[in-house]
Amino acid sequence: MPELFITGIALFYAWLFGLAAWHKFTALAYYEAVVRDMLSTAPGFRFISDRTTRFFVIAIATMEACLALALIIPGFYSTTLIGSAVLLLLYASVLAWQLQLGRNGMDCGCAGPASGVVMNGKLVVRNLFLALPAVLVLFPIVQQPFSILFGALSVTIAAFAIAIYSCSEQLIANSQSAIALGLTPPRTLSRVN
Repeated sequence: MPELFITGIALFYAWLFGLAAWHKFTALAYYEAVVRDMLSTAPGFRFISDRTTRFFVIAIATMEACLALALIIPGFYSTTLIGSAVLLLLYASVLAWQLQLGRNGMDCGCAGPASGVVMNGKLVVRNLFLALPAVLVLFPIVQQPFSILFGALSVTIAAFAIAIYSCSEQLIANSQSAIALGLTPPRTLSRVN
């Protein structure tokens, strides 16, 4: 895999986790409520204190910020991209667990407090797809000398990934709004005989 693509993907993940950390640090009370709500279904966490919840949110935001910063350091791509995939898969697992418990429609905290996106299967699938580009680091990386063209193309790849992510986030939000307004019936999987 050309280093150019790996660098672009790393820049995209740096943006994604940097934005996620920013949302958490600037809206601690909102994320504390989201985490408290999610943990209320976990055995042993039902009576978690506000202080512990705040610590947990700050720890998650700090981890995302550190990952975002590490992703812009070229020598750490292998580790940080795998770490990105693991974190996205962990988030997908938490969402799937909440959906399994019947908590469809619960606020998930995805894309910040102003997004209005609630938990559903589309977010699980989105996170699974977000984790996929990180596995490219498992293939041999073809080293390339850094140049202005290399940098510009890497930034272009990252910008394209950001645009795709933003569009998918907006499509999910629009779909949820249309269903909430009764404009379209919710789709369900059914067997065809």
